[in-house]
Amino acid sequence: MSSSKDIEDAIRRASCVEDALICDERAQQVYEALVQLPEEQREVIVLRAKDKMTFRQIAKIQNASCVAVQACYRRGLDKLREILDARLL
Repeated sequence: MSSSKDIEDAIRRASCVEDALICDERAQQVYEALVQLPEEQREVIVLRAKDKMTFRQIAKIQNASCVAVQACYRRGLDKLREILDARLL
């Protein structure tokens, strides 16, 4: 099972899709899984992992509560794990 830290690290490495040849295989897998998420979940995860934003900052951007953003982040990470773990089978 992938940890949140592993997923966040891979998201940072996959920040530029155009440079996919430079990105390692894991980062590419995470990117491919990310694009399968709903836009809101994808945005929260990228802002948190890649841009190092706090939940409060993300909540301001999305005009949502911190609790809602945290729940969205958790659901998104759970779905990413599910997608990535399925690829390993």
